[in-house]
Amino acid sequence: MPSVKVDAGAQSTDPAIDGATLAKNWTATNYHTPNDNMNHRFYFDSAAKSTALNFLIGYEVAQQSERPAWNADDFFGTKFAHKP
Repeated sequence: MPSVKVDAGAQSTDPAIDGATLAKNWTATNYHTPNDNMNHRFYFDSAAKSTALNFLIGYEVAQQSERPAWNADDFFGTKFAHKP
């Protein structure tokens, strides 16, 4: 089944924060290391906005009369799509 993935991006609502650099540095120094734990700052307001957006997109897709379909010649569609 095709899916929708929304990338939260890296732009901060605070102009003093360079979100792309912050994300790149965190990934380089913490991601999948022993330091990748729950002791880092978590931006709950941003997570709530992202969750709401994902819910609304999923809801909108669910309200359509036609099911999502793979793009023509999509790798995943070719490999995993149900063949009747």
